Amino acid sequence: MIQLLKIYSSLIEPLINIIIPSNCIFCNAAMENNKKIICEICYSELKKAPVVLEQKLRQEINNPNIDRIFIGYEYSEKLKMLMHVFKYERFTALASHFASAIATLIRYPEKIDLILPVPLHPRKHRERGYNQSELIGKSLACLLSIEYRNDLLERKKYTISQTTLNKNDRIQNVSDAFFCSESLHDKTILIIDDVITTGSTLKACAECVLKNKAKIVHLAAVTTPPF
Repeated sequence: MIQLLKIYSSLIEPLINIIIPSNCIFCNAAMENNKKIICEICYSELKKAPVVLEQKLRQEINNPNIDRIFIGYEYSEKLKMLMHVFKYERFTALASHFASAIATLIRYPEKIDLILPVPLHPRKHRERGYNQSELIGKSLACLLSIEYRNDLLERKKYTISQTTLNKNDRIQNVSDAFFCSESLHDKTILIIDDVITTGSTLKACAECVLKNKAKIVHLAAVTTPPF
């Protein structure tokens, strides 16, 4: 098996990259790796989230026990498209880019004990094939040398997609949806998701870990659309 992987890496994958070239979805520039979807120039043009956004999110989520909220990028049509292909079309390599954007905002990673991703219900995980928040969380944990666990926070209730719901329905949809399997006594937790819309999902996750005696909870996401 190892020998086959070496053959693939050295011979077959480069050939695939030649036969099926990759082009940036925004400027159509050719790229060497057929797993890429955006060129470095277009990616560098994505705007960082404004500092005032954290304050607006705090007001929206309205939970005094949540300490910091880290948002990587300002919402835009480009970013919306990237998030869609990342979440639904298996362009999972974007996770490392998104994690890097969030990592630059966290000045004191040594004060964070655990990174937890927002979990998917097992049924939805099977349907999609992967959890996009897990991919970002794992990359972020590697970048910041923080312990990562994807088995502590569980989604015990199958919920419909939040995208079609208004704010009150979103809150009701995730009410009592999460379960924490271990005590988090005196730990500082960073919970990560791909997008914050109303904040109801992350707020429900934060309340769950706070009930399990977490000391401090931070939230993080790649972006958040306008309220």
